[in-house]
Amino acid sequence: MGKRKGKTVEEILRNLEPQQKEITEKLRSLIKKTIPEAVEMIRRGKITYAIGGKDFAWIFNSKDHVDLDFLCGTRLSSPFLKGRGKAKDIRHIEINTINKMDEAELTGLLKDAARMVC
Repeated sequence: MGKRKGKTVEEILRNLEPQQKEITEKLRSLIKKTIPEAVEMIRRGKITYAIGGKDFAWIFNSKDHVDLDFLCGTRLSSPFLKGRGKAKDIRHIEINTINKMDEAELTGLLKDAARMVC
């Protein structure tokens, strides 16, 4: 496996394993459909989404799964949200396979996160 970070979306996608690439592309499509005003960019090597110049979510590609991270995650409600180390407010949903992706849950979380941009 190559590096999972990059300077462009294309570079990130090119360096992913097929399963992570499929999940990442599905997440990108879901985010664009759910929050069309969100701006997609690369920040710190991750595909990041912002509204009004403020980040609210990003896609983190791990070796064997993909995380959808929410900047104000502690203010969101879902049994699927997990914390990560010292990141106080950030919560994420871990996606291991595209078949286990709960689009309804993710859509609701995305809408909530976009409304409460930190």
